[in-house]
Amino acid sequence: MTPPEPFILPPSLRRVAMLAVHTSPLARIGGPSAGGMNIYVREVARELAARGARVDIFTRQERADTPTLTVLEPGVCLIALPCGPFGSVEKISLVPYLSSFAAAVDAWAGENRRTYDLIHAHYWLSGIVGDALRCRWDVPLLMTFHTLAQAKNNVARSESENEATQRVVAERRLMHSVDAVMAFNPQEKAEMTWYYRAEPGKVCVVPAGVDTALFRPGDRAEARRSLDLPPDDPVILFVGRIDPIKGIDVLVDALCGLRREMWLTAPPRLVLVGGGEGEPAFETLLSRASAHDLLDRITFVGSVRHSDLPTYYHAADVVAVPSFYESFGLVAVEAMACGTPVVASRAGGLAFTVDDGQTGYLVPHNDPDALAARLHDLLTDAPLRARLGAQATVAAQRFAWPVIASRVVHIYDRLIRGYRLDLCNETLAQGGMMTGGS
Repeated sequence: MTPPEPFILPPSLRRVAMLAVHTSPLARIGGPSAGGMNIYVREVARELAARGARVDIFTRQERADTPTLTVLEPGVCLIALPCGPFGSVEKISLVPYLSSFAAAVDAWAGENRRTYDLIHAHYWLSGIVGDALRCRWDVPLLMTFHTLAQAKNNVARSESENEATQRVVAERRLMHSVDAVMAFNPQEKAEMTWYYRAEPGKVCVVPAGVDTALFRPGDRAEARRSLDLPPDDPVILFVGRIDPIKGIDVLVDALCGLRREMWLTAPPRLVLVGGGEGEPAFETLLSRASAHDLLDRITFVGSVRHSDLPTYYHAADVVAVPSFYESFGLVAVEAMACGTPVVASRAGGLAFTVDDGQTGYLVPHNDPDALAARLHDLLTDAPLRARLGAQATVAAQRFAWPVIASRVVHIYDRLIRGYRLDLCNETLAQGGMMTGGS
């Protein structure tokens, strides 16, 4: 496939302030608060800078020795400012410090003579900060929530998995106060308008992206040798935080059924990338795997650098994404770009990134039998894996970062120039929403 033409930066766009209060783009992916959002912020900033814009990313200072300013690459600066106590903290506990963080951002910008054409806030905590700065700087504010509290609560299986009411209230207020909201898929836009009464004309649908230069097909045997994985074992890969909403318990139950069904050939091996010892959810996972007598068939890798992930995708026969909720489903798209078929829940953005029967399979969430059946289909049929994997690589190109960033910049430009976003939505619809299966 011919690479997309690089987009040209409009003259209205010179400097952008990005807010990622609770987590830094430098955080190790797979940790408690580090995932797709960190990658999104970093990659959009990189695309903007490559075309001449300047981006300042503001985040909380997690350690006393964290430098205030770090140049991530030419044109992209990471500014870490105090926001609550140092160290790992619960996100909700940062709320009392957001007003002082906004004041610190404003003071830093003033001291360094920085002015901005637009604020792009990521996650609801950053939205609160952006709302305060928008009034001080008199510039438009674009909001990307990345996940929605109400959508997560709809699939929560216990009270402990529910998001705080404070978050729901804040998200509802932000939907109405910001200048525009970016949703990753049509269902997320529908949830914004239904649950939060967001004005449809303020919500643009643009999916997240994937680095197709980094995530591309590779040699399976070589990848397994480098990871010290058995050359002939059927391998299922899971990438993500060990979090109940990721459905890892459902995958363990599915693995139990697969082992019974495939015991005469080669029982599958599950490779888990993400999370780590000491986390409550990880200990719960260990107990569940032990109860099923599966510990010998599970390889716990822990968090890895994002640049190391392609090797794991190459080594796997299939990638499982059994989440109860995903706003986009970055892991699925990274796997697709690497030519590895996916079995994912028909949940949130996954229903729009995975083409059922073409690049992988979609199954109902919280259904270990359905998940096991589709995993079995792929693990036992090499030609099917090859066909779906090849189609997945092609399909993933529509999520290449240059394609996605050009649409983000289109929204930036219209906001800066004061145009209504309902016209923006029409323009994007005419160009295709780049959504996949149903």
